[in-house]
Parts: sequence; structure tokens; C-alpha cells
Amino acid sequence: MSNSDHPGEVPFAGGKISPSGSQGLSPHLQGSLDEKIANLKDQIADRARGLALERAKSQTGGKKQPDGAVDVSDLSQAIDEALCNNALPARRTTFFDLFSPFTCLCFLLCLTFGGFGLFARSGAPGGGAAPTQGFLDIAKIFAGALAGSTVSAPLKSLKSKSGKG
Repeated sequence: MSNSDHPGEVPFAGGKISPSGSQGLSPHLQGSLDEKIANLKDQIADRARGLALERAKSQTGGKKQPDGAVDVSDLSQAIDEALCNNALPARRTTFFDLFSPFTCLCFLLCLTFGGFGLFARSGAPGGGAAPTQGFLDIAKIFAGALAGSTVSAPLKSLKSKSGKG
């Protein structure tokens, strides 16, 4: 099939997509696309209703119960917010957004083996440094992993914010 058969078709690895629809998508991809669009429609409708209620409350001064009828401006703002991610409620930062689970595990293991080493060194009469050195070496390994994983998280964040990774 040549490009002149269907003007405006865009070739891609899985076939061609015509501007009038998604006929070139596999059934699996079409199902995923339909599901995503349905979710996006629900998100836009919910946000438009929320904007209409906010507008109605501000117009009535909050004195009477607003009717919340959605108009074109509410719908267009909701579409803009959904498609451009403008003014959507920010996701709350959790502990594991700040520190990866690997970093937390390394921290706990570093403290544990360091504690074992110090406990064995302080409580071993005549034991010397040989039995405790293994615990302290393991603690040093986890301390290195802790430092590496702690540095990698901010670097990854910076790369994703700059759009280079």
C-alpha cells in the first residue's frame, strides 16, 4: 500500500495510523487506548464539575447551595488541566519518595552490623579486634551502598526535571 492510497497516514513500527482514527493499532493497543481515554474523560468531567461548584460558590458568596451547572469555560479549563497537567492537585510526598527502600534497607543493615561489631568489641573480654572486624567490614560495605543510593536519588530527580533522562 502506498502513501497515496490513504493521504495523511503516519507510518510507525506496528503499521499505520490514519488521522481519522486508530485503525492501525492492534486490538490490545486499541483496548489500552480506549481505557486511558475513558479514564481521562472521567477525570475531565469530575474536574469540570468541581470548577463549576467553585465558580457557583464564589458567585453566590457561599450563602446558598450552588447548583454546579458545568459550562464551556469549566469544561475547557478542565481539559487544559488534564492534558497539560496544569493545576492538578499535587500528589503528597511520601517517605519513600524522599528515600528509596534500598537506601532505608542499607541504613538499617549498616546500623545493625556496626552495632554488632561495636557490641562484640566492647563486650568480648580478650576477644580482640579479629572477630569484630568482619562485622565492621560488612557495616562499611552497607555504608558505601547507603552513600551511593543516597546520591543517586537526587541525581535521578535532577535528570527527570531537566528532561534529559
